[in-house]
This record gives sequence, structure tokens and C-alpha cells, in this order.
Amino acid sequence: MTSPLRYLRLCLAIVVTACGEEARNPAAPEPTTPQQIAALEAVTTAPALRIDAHALYYCYHPGTLRLCIVLKHQLRITSSGAALKWTASKDKPWIVLSAAGGTTPSTLTVSVNPQALPSLLNTQGGSVTIAAAGASNSPQTVVVEVNGQVPPALAFSDSAVGFCYSPGSTRFCAKLQEDVLISSTGAPLAWRARSSVSWLTLHPASGTTPTTVRVVADLDKVQISFGTSVTGWITVSSGAASNTPQRIPVKLQFYSSPPPN
Repeated sequence: MTSPLRYLRLCLAIVVTACGEEARNPAAPEPTTPQQIAALEAVTTAPALRIDAHALYYCYHPGTLRLCIVLKHQLRITSSGAALKWTASKDKPWIVLSAAGGTTPSTLTVSVNPQALPSLLNTQGGSVTIAAAGASNSPQTVVVEVNGQVPPALAFSDSAVGFCYSPGSTRFCAKLQEDVLISSTGAPLAWRARSSVSWLTLHPASGTTPTTVRVVADLDKVQISFGTSVTGWITVSSGAASNTPQRIPVKLQFYSSPPPN
């Protein structure tokens, strides 16, 4: 019987189309020593380092026809499993990092110092490297570009979300969920979203465009008072988007019985 470890190695080094068939790859010998087995297990079980953008776009054109000043972005750093201790480094002096390291989940602010840019007329490029000793995919590189191409923008199917709840009214209304499509005006964008109130939940709360997000109002987490309403908002961010962050207002109306015409 094939052991799980040997079967996994065979799947990774397979030379036929069906992964379920056992085959030997002459170039990938069976791990035999404890050190070889431990190394293979570490690769296959270690958590992955996740960042929500691999490119950050900035612009600095003050006092010109192309008025654009974007000098700061936030980068969300998470892990696919256990918490990871990470470090951040930069390759250009005009890149400013809010921290040199941290533990997932955390947020790193990546800023640009316009006074340190060698030129405002040409595109300036650099990078930020995020590394974590225990991650299976470390390091990760984030491209930093100033005054270059116009980055894509976040776009939404709904500019606002409205819910209502009045089960005993003559105009029965019980709308407590809605789907919102998050898309991009260009290349796909990695995004994350958060709600400002506890009664508003998002499924999923992060992803890559295009994604449909189900917005749900949880009546168990809000005080119901008919004839009134409660409000909140959804904030969607993407480090690579030109219009980040974006805020979508949300309103939950409790109609009186009967509701006003």
C-alpha cells in the first residue's frame, strides 16, 4: 500500500496525465533520510504567505492639468494557516514602510516620499519584499510604481444597498440580503472588504475581481424599532486600484405598520 507521503511525491513528480496512477520519476528519487522526509513534509504542510496586492500604483502631479496625488496604500498581509512572523524591505529610498516586520494578520502602509523621487517627469519604479521564515512561498515581491500607467479602478454593480423589514405591515417587506458584483475596469484586482457595523456580514470578505459578494443583514444583531432605520457602510480596498478605498452605504429600514406611502 502506498504511503500518503510517497503518494504525494508521486503526484507532484508525475509523468503521466492521471495523478491517480503511480509512476516513478527517475529524476526525483524517493526521500529516504529523516532530513529529506522532514524537508518534503515542511514544504507540503507549511502555511502560505498572502498579500492582497502584488502591484501598488502612485501618482504625484501637483499643480498640473493631470492633477493626481496618491502617495499612500495599505497592504494586508495574512497567512493561509498558522500565524507567520514577517519582515518587509524596500529597494528604493523614496519608498517608506510603516513597519519593518510584524505577525499575520496585519497591515503594512507603503508610502512614497515625493521629495526623495529622482524625477517627477518620468516613471519611477521600485519594489517591496515581504518574507516569512516559516512560509512555503516566501518571499513575496510587490511592485511599486510612481507616475506610470493609469491603474485599473474598482467598480460595483450597486452604489448603495437597501434592506427592509416589516413583517406585520400591509406592505409586507422582508429584504435582508443582496448580491453585489465587485469588478475591475482593467486587469483583475485583489480586494478586501469590511463592514462598519456588526449586523452586516459579507460572504466572501476578500477575493479577486470579478467576485459576487452576498451582503446580509442579521436581525439578531440589531435592535428592531419599527418606524426607524439603521445605517452602515461597506469599505472595499485594493492596493492596486486607482480609486481605493471605496465606500458603499447600507440602510436597513423598519417600516411602521402600515408603512408610510
